[in-house]
Amino acid sequence: MSDLRILAVRADPPEVLYDPVTFVAPPVSLRALVVYPGGPSEQQVHLRACVPHPEGPCPPDQPWEVTADGSSDMQLQVLPEKIRAALQADPLAGYGGVRVQVEVLVERGNVSVTASKLLLFSPALPGVVPNHSFSLTGFALSGSGGDRVVADEGFIELPVSETVWLRPLLSPGAQETYQVTDLAGRTVQLTERISYSFFTMPHAQYGPLGRPVAGSDVADEPAPGDPVPERGLVTLTALAAASSRLWLVARDGRGGEAWASLAVQMPDRRNCSFDFRCPLLDFGCL
Repeated sequence: MSDLRILAVRADPPEVLYDPVTFVAPPVSLRALVVYPGGPSEQQVHLRACVPHPEGPCPPDQPWEVTADGSSDMQLQVLPEKIRAALQADPLAGYGGVRVQVEVLVERGNVSVTASKLLLFSPALPGVVPNHSFSLTGFALSGSGGDRVVADEGFIELPVSETVWLRPLLSPGAQETYQVTDLAGRTVQLTERISYSFFTMPHAQYGPLGRPVAGSDVADEPAPGDPVPERGLVTLTALAAASSRLWLVARDGRGGEAWASLAVQMPDRRNCSFDFRCPLLDFGCL
C-alpha cells in the first residue's frame, strides 16, 4: 500500500440491543484503522449514520455527526427515529437485525478517503444473545529463524529474499457459537467463520514470488475440527531493504472486526557474486 486507506471500521459492541418499544439504543464505540504510509500524521475523522442507501453513501447534504482526531474510539449515538426508519425501509422487516449505515470520512492534509459499515441493531427480547467483540493477540511465525510467537504491535526482522509463514492468534472464545431462526422457523446453531485480510507496503509480497497471485493475502480461520495448516495461513517475502509494516484485519461475518499489526525490518544481508535485476522482483542480486 502506498496511499491513504481505511482498512477497517470496528464497532463495539458489534451488535447493539435496542428497546423494541422506544427504539432507544446505547451509543456505539467506533474506531477506523487508517493507513497512510509516509503521509502527515495529523488527521480528522468524521462519522455520520443513515438508513442504508441503494447507491452506497449517505446523502451528501447530511451533516457529519461526530468529528475527532481518530486517535481513540469515537462515540456515535444512533437516534431512535433512525433505527425505526431503517426497520421500515428493510425489505426483510428486520429479519436478522436492523442495519444502519455509518459512513467514515478521513482527512489528512489535502487527501481524503471514505468508507462505510453496516451497524447491526437487534431488539432486546428475551433469549436474544448479541454478538460480542473479539481481539487478535498476535502472530505465530514460521521460517528460517524457527517458530516463534510475536505479540500485536511487535517487531520482526525479515531479511531480503527470505519468506515467513504467518498465522493470526485469536483471543480465547473469539469464534462464537450462536443460534438463528431460518426462514422456515427452525432454530439452527452455527459457529462463526473468521476471515482474514492481510496488508503490507510495496517492499514485501504475500504468496508466491513474481506477479501477485489473487487470494494470496486472504485466508480463513480453520473451523473447529478442521485440519490446521502445519506452518501458517499465508506467506510473506521481503523484496527489498526497507522498514515496513504489515496489517491484519479479521472479520467474524456478523459485524465484528479486529486487527493487529507488526513492524517489519527488512535488511539486505546477501553476499552476491553477481548482480541481477528483475522488473518484477527488486532483489538486486542473487
